[in-house]
Amino acid sequence: MRHPFPDDVRQFVESANWTFAKTYAATWPHEYVVRTRENVDLVLALARHIFEHGVKERFYSKVFKYHHEGGKVYWSMDPTPEATDLINRCDGRSHRPRAPRT
Repeated sequence: MRHPFPDDVRQFVESANWTFAKTYAATWPHEYVVRTRENVDLVLALARHIFEHGVKERFYSKVFKYHHEGGKVYWSMDPTPEATDLINRCDGRSHRPRAPRT
């Protein structure tokens, strides 16, 4: 079942200043937003939504929750919403689970 972002979280992801992750431009182009004093409540709300409603997908040997919405994919690489200090997102067309390396 699809669980869209609550209005406040949707407004946050639409208005936040996302930073392009230059280090991964060639291998996995994506962008991120960092938790700050000003956005801590909304980053936590976004992380909680991802953890609660996201789908489990592989990232090599690890499994993370990914939330697909509005043509984008959102994820945290932290163990809990409370530990999340940044949220990543990428274009849904370029997203694909990564198989474990052999």
